[in-house]
Amino acid sequence: MSNPRSLPPILAVLVALSAQPAVSQEMAQVRLLPGWVTESGSRMIGVEIALEPGWKTYWRAPQGNGIPPTFNTAGSTNLAGAEVHWPRPVVFETYGISSIGYEDHVIFPMELMPEVADAPISLTLELFFGVCQDVCIPAERSLSLEVPARIDGASHSGVIRASYDSRGVPGAEAGVTGYACAISGTGGTRAVDMTVRFAVAPPQLQTVVLESGSDLVWMTLDSVSASGPLLALSGEAVHAGGAEGALDPERMRLSLIGDGPVIELTGCPPA
Repeated sequence: MSNPRSLPPILAVLVALSAQPAVSQEMAQVRLLPGWVTESGSRMIGVEIALEPGWKTYWRAPQGNGIPPTFNTAGSTNLAGAEVHWPRPVVFETYGISSIGYEDHVIFPMELMPEVADAPISLTLELFFGVCQDVCIPAERSLSLEVPARIDGASHSGVIRASYDSRGVPGAEAGVTGYACAISGTGGTRAVDMTVRFAVAPPQLQTVVLESGSDLVWMTLDSVSASGPLLALSGEAVHAGGAEGALDPERMRLSLIGDGPVIELTGCPPA
């Protein structure tokens, strides 16, 4: 399995700023798709990115030289909050560097929580994302959508739901029976050791991603090994600038990406 190292956030920004070409509308077409009203009253829509053949875009933790997409809903009205659900990504290589994302086409389900339940949401979305073929290029799109309080039979519900259903699953649904974590050391770099126990042997994995939950702390995994039902991982957390920084164990997330569903384990429970 591959274990690409994350770029520090500042380097990801420099990669974006140093890219010279602009992403044309033909290279990356973006639109908002109406979906449905959930049982809780939130409204599900889709953010679709359709790329020219051979082009790729990125997952929330792309690794390598990837640029993660960001979704800014400032300026929307009757919107209390929004949550992006990340569909299953693939692992690909560009110039021998592994990254995680999507090839040719992706729909990001976005769940909108209204402030007033029986009123429409006027969504304004500023999308920043990266695309990659021979070079990696940052892109921006400004989109808007009027989302009514009731959405009946939206034509795009099926494709949004298929993307939503491919999102990561919690460990309990994937046969994880135990999960423990230890963080040691002081200063800007901290050692992280984890063990994940499955009811049976762990699935065949392509890559493993550890996220800190903070833009100021990036994570790397140095080793991943399996023995029977036990998966052991070790790596480190590095605070930006090398300064002492709080690493919040509750915000950490481990993603196991293989042939089956993406397995997501949230938090760093002590051994």
